[in-house]
Amino acid sequence: ILVRAERVPIEEMMNKVRADRTITSQEISRKGYNFLHQLLSEEAGIHVVRSGPQGGQTSVFLHGLKSEHILVLVDGVPMNDPSSPGRAYDFSHLSLLNVDRIEIVKGPDSIHYGSDALAGVIKIWTKPGGKGATGDKNWNSILRGEGGSFKSYGMQAETRGPLPSTYHLNLAGEFYNTRGFSAASSHYPGNEEEDGFWRQSAQAKIEGRSEGLLHLILGGKWEKSKTELDQGGGPYQDDLNYSLKQENSSYFIEADKVMGRFWSPVLKIKSASHVKIANDAKDSTTDTGTLFEFYKGKNDVIALQNTGILGDDSKLTMGVEGARESMEIRGIMPERSVTNQALFVS
Repeated sequence: ILVRAERVPIEEMMNKVRADRTITSQEISRKGYNFLHQLLSEEAGIHVVRSGPQGGQTSVFLHGLKSEHILVLVDGVPMNDPSSPGRAYDFSHLSLLNVDRIEIVKGPDSIHYGSDALAGVIKIWTKPGGKGATGDKNWNSILRGEGGSFKSYGMQAETRGPLPSTYHLNLAGEFYNTRGFSAASSHYPGNEEEDGFWRQSAQAKIEGRSEGLLHLILGGKWEKSKTELDQGGGPYQDDLNYSLKQENSSYFIEADKVMGRFWSPVLKIKSASHVKIANDAKDSTTDTGTLFEFYKGKNDVIALQNTGILGDDSKLTMGVEGARESMEIRGIMPERSVTNQALFVS
C-alpha cells in the first residue's frame, strides 16, 4: 500500500479566495431579469423572501442563515447597512444593470472576509471599460427599452470605450416604473389606488495605467427608489400617501504602483451610504395617523499597504487601515458610530 501526498504551500492556501458559484454576464442576459433577488431565487441553497409589493423589504437566506449573516460586496465595497437591524442588506432595489459577474461564496469564510461572512458572501462585479461587445477598442453603446402589464416600462443605457493615456470609461444608467396593483383588496370599499414602484440608477467606472504612472481604478454607483405601500387588505386600507423611499450610493478608489523592490504601495478607499425614509401623511378620516421615519447608515474604509522584496525567498508586507461605521434614526437616535484602526506587519 503506497500513500503519497503533495504539500500545498501555506501562502497559496491562505490567499486562495473561493467562489462556489459564478454567474456570468451571458447567463444574466439570457435569463432577462431586472433585479438581483430575482436571479438569486433560482440558486440552490438560497431562499428569497419579499415583504409587501415590488420594492418592499427583500431578504436572502443562505443555507438557512439570515440576511444579516451575508456579506454583500459591489466592486469590493461592503454594502451591509448599519442602520438596518443586524446590519442586513436590503436586496429589493439592486438591479442587474451593467453587471459583469456575480460570485457566491456559500458557508463561512471569515479568514478572507471577516465575521460578516457567517453564512457566505455575494460579490457583484460591474463591467470594466475597454473592449466592447464586438471585441474592438472603439466606443460601444447599448440602449434597451421594455414595457408590459400594469403600466410597466423601463429603459437602460450603457456605453464604454477608451480615454487618453490608456484609460477606459464605463457609464450606465437606467429608469424603471410600474403602477403595480393594490395590496388592499378591491372587494372592500375605499380600496381603489394602485401601488406603484419606480427606481433610477447610474454608475461609472474608470480604469487604466498611464505610462510611468500608477495603475488606477475608480468607480461609483447611485440608486434611488420609491415604493407605495398600504396599511393592510381590509376596508379602507388603501393609503394614498404611505411610501418608502430609498437612496443608496457607493464609490471606491484603488491605486497601486511598483516603485522598486522595496516599494509597491497600494491605496484603497471605499465608502457606502444608505438612506431609508418611510412617510405617511394623514389623508382621510379613516387614516390611523401620520408617520415619518428616517434611517441613515454609512461605511467608510481607507487602507494603505506596501510589499517589499527582501531576498530571493522573503518579503515584508506592512500596512495600516482605518474604518468607520455610523447610523442614525432622525428624531429618535442621534448618530452613533464605531471606528477601528489597524496596523499589521508580516
